[in-house]
Amino acid sequence: MQIHLKKFCKNKLNISIVIFVGILSQCIVHSMTPPFEILSRPKRYVAYPDGTSSGLFLGLAFPLPLPRDGIIFSYIFEANYNLPDNVTQYFPPSPSEALKSFNRKFLYGILENKFTRAGLDGEECLLRLICDAALTPLDHNGLFGQILDILLRPSTTHEEELPNRISEAERHGNKMNECNRIYPNCMIDLMDMFTLIEDSLESS
Repeated sequence: MQIHLKKFCKNKLNISIVIFVGILSQCIVHSMTPPFEILSRPKRYVAYPDGTSSGLFLGLAFPLPLPRDGIIFSYIFEANYNLPDNVTQYFPPSPSEALKSFNRKFLYGILENKFTRAGLDGEECLLRLICDAALTPLDHNGLFGQILDILLRPSTTHEEELPNRISEAERHGNKMNECNRIYPNCMIDLMDMFTLIEDSLESS
């Protein structure tokens, strides 16, 4: 019984020594580290997969008092924000870079991407849209039409370096060429969509 008691006391002493040495080493490390390094923590950033976006969608609908048909006039507001896929995007750009970030080339890239995501030929539909805008000017449709006419007609600005296919699409429209035959891979015409809406309102 006395032998077991001595062995237990010896083991307990060894465990106490190990715990004491561990606590002492931690105290030494903390005493050698400056206080500001103990309390500071580097900022962490989240990088999302390429193509991830978040959006806000708002729709306002107003019924039109027509005798025969029921038509709803609606305003749709949609805002999509691409989430950063690189940590460098968290830092604000310089003023000169911010001015250069949005231009006609950037806008055409967004439109082409939207057409592609809708299952269409993005490049061909972009060129047809520019051709149709030159064939059917929109500047007579108020301020909104004037803005669209400027954005969809690259000849309004000459300092931007755009591909030749963009300028060529506008020239086809200016020459009154049939854009649907020049760009047959694009199966939609936004100008025709606007015309159909206007005709349906007039007939009702």
